[in-house]
Amino acid sequence: DAAWQGIKYGYIILTLVKAGYIVMEFMHLGHERKGMKLTVLVPYIFFIIYLIFISLSEANAVSDTNFPLNANF
Repeated sequence: DAAWQGIKYGYIILTLVKAGYIVMEFMHLGHERKGMKLTVLVPYIFFIIYLIFISLSEANAVSDTNFPLNANF
C-alpha cells in the first residue's frame, strides 16, 4: 500500500508540473514579467485550494453520516 500511495502522489505532482509547463509555454506566460504571471496564476491557486477544502469538508461530512461516532456496535 505504501508503494501505491507513492505512485498516486507522484502522479499528482507530475500532473501539476505538466499543467504548469502548459500554462507557461502555450499561454506564453513563460516570457512575461513576474507581475503578469502572478496576476494570472494566483486566482487559479486560490480556486484549487478552495476545491481541496470543499472536497475534504464534504468527504468528512459524508464519512460522519455513514459512520457516526456514537454508534453502538
